[in-house]
Amino acid sequence: MNKIDRENLKNMCIFFQILDMHKISDLTANHVSILASDKKHFYTNQHSFLFSEMTPANQLKVNFNEKRKMILSKINKAGYQIHRYLHMSKAKPFAILHSHSVNAVAVSCLREGFIEKLNQSSMRFYNKVKYFDYGSMATSKEAGSDIAKVVNKDTKLIILKNHGNIILAKSLEELHHLTFHFEKCCEIQLKILNSNRRYNLVSNKVASITSNQHTQFGPVGKMSWEAILRKFKKKK
Repeated sequence: MNKIDRENLKNMCIFFQILDMHKISDLTANHVSILASDKKHFYTNQHSFLFSEMTPANQLKVNFNEKRKMILSKINKAGYQIHRYLHMSKAKPFAILHSHSVNAVAVSCLREGFIEKLNQSSMRFYNKVKYFDYGSMATSKEAGSDIAKVVNKDTKLIILKNHGNIILAKSLEELHHLTFHFEKCCEIQLKILNSNRRYNLVSNKVASITSNQHTQFGPVGKMSWEAILRKFKKKK
């Protein structure tokens, strides 16, 4: 393993710890992946470990047409199909998270879905959200392929109706940033809907301007990710 992949795996495992800390996990059911430096493989977690247990040693390096039975027996079947097709999709993500957090699943069950124009934070996802209808567990290659077909080059979030969500990012820093804000936005949306009061939505123009502003402060998520790394280093 080269230095780049080793560093990325180390940071990926820190991301797992963050997810666990924020309760963005579902026992052993959820999964994260990052592209290997050779672009012919990706790393993802074994399905038999909790997020709190993740280390570089229990991550799997898999290819996009995996045949090795030993590898396939250790990987989440739905996760493999979802991640391999999304890494090859028009979005071309470096890092992917699929999760079933309580707030995200609740929003995935709403007819109005995720309300992008509801607040300043949710507008970072404006025109970057796609939806996929639930048809059963996505364990077949056809299901993974169908999910990948709904995305375009700008897609950052896929709402899997009645199921959960997938976040697509160009870096682990961005994946952390988008995950944190998506979870916060879901919680805010559910609280507003639970209030049974009328709410305001901004115009398409304002949402578009705000969405663009979210990308104008340097690499997305870099500052907050560096702060998180400092926190974990202090713990050690």
